[in-house]
Amino acid sequence: MLELGFGISVAVQPSEQGYVNTHSLLLDGTDDFFDTNNNFQALLRNCETTGFTFSAWVNIDNVSGPQTLFGTQNTGGVANGLIGLYFQGTALYFVIRGRNDDTTAKFALVGVFSAGASDEWNMWSVTWTPGGSDTSSGTFVIYKNGVAQSLVVLSNTFTAQALSNIELDVNLHIGNWNGLDYDLDGHMDQWAFWQEDLSAAQLLALAEKPPHDYTANSGNYQSAGKLDVYYKFDNNTDDAAGTSNGSLGNDASFDTEVPS
Repeated sequence: MLELGFGISVAVQPSEQGYVNTHSLLLDGTDDFFDTNNNFQALLRNCETTGFTFSAWVNIDNVSGPQTLFGTQNTGGVANGLIGLYFQGTALYFVIRGRNDDTTAKFALVGVFSAGASDEWNMWSVTWTPGGSDTSSGTFVIYKNGVAQSLVVLSNTFTAQALSNIELDVNLHIGNWNGLDYDLDGHMDQWAFWQEDLSAAQLLALAEKPPHDYTANSGNYQSAGKLDVYYKFDNNTDDAAGTSNGSLGNDASFDTEVPS
């Protein structure tokens, strides 16, 4: 409670108390990763009608070769299920695959060709909004620091029905693609997944003045109730949203360099 004098006090929301971001995830680009201990199949299937958002702060040390923000797939065949967000040089790509009820493979690959240089913190987010029916293609947007980027749609036949059928049988990795590697060399922080396609205003609110505690609504950000997975990386592997605590893989560690 905040005392205002004259016997008046008001409740202070958690985000207003000042969340202190102490650490980030450090990855050296050689077999390091963070294991979410969750394949995200059920989480993604639940987003058939709501859409979804992935977001993370990233500071890569170099832009050579493919480097993964997160990724996983189906070991029996990627046409059954695949999802990943990765850098290829200075471009950033998001890819997802699944099948409609009639087993027709549906696929999307979208990208931002000038994603930026190395050695700087940026908050990257990707949202998906369902189409008008469960068999029509949805809409993808990639945001940098809460601002929608010019998107190149290389392919998009991906539908809500395909999302509801997506098959992923190995854990989703952060900083490495489970099944393909593509190790990230750099730092990541505030990795989150929502069962909602967050608006530009909400993402901009999170990006403008870090740090935020995503579990608490504040200002234009009002989607704490839709937050499914949230790794603060504050010197621990806990999921602050309570869905799936993670674990460090190989030499992954925590570091005191954080977005500011």
